[in-house]
Amino acid sequence: MEKGELKKRFEAMIDSFSDRRLRWLVGKGRSLIEKGEMKSEEYEALMENILRTEMERRMIINELKSGPLTVSALSERLTLPKKHVFKHLMALKRLNVIAIKEREEELEFHLL
Repeated sequence: MEKGELKKRFEAMIDSFSDRRLRWLVGKGRSLIEKGEMKSEEYEALMENILRTEMERRMIINELKSGPLTVSALSERLTLPKKHVFKHLMALKRLNVIAIKEREEELEFHLL
């Protein structure tokens, strides 16, 4: 992993922890395990998935701060599969974080 890519991931991870939903889940984990509502392995797998998702979405948001980008451009810049980038963009669209604009043969995504 390149130094620039590592920096992007680190910044996105820090941004992810600013989300109070994520902090709540981290704090609630021990209680869920102790009450037997969730096994430790299940909690760890869930947290890994949530953290990866949040980090990737934050990376996309950070890239869009410089201006509108296509799925292909984001995929290339972030070294993420286009399919993952598109899924994240659709989730961010549903959350009213980004907007979509048709540009020639591709869609461009930009922050609201």
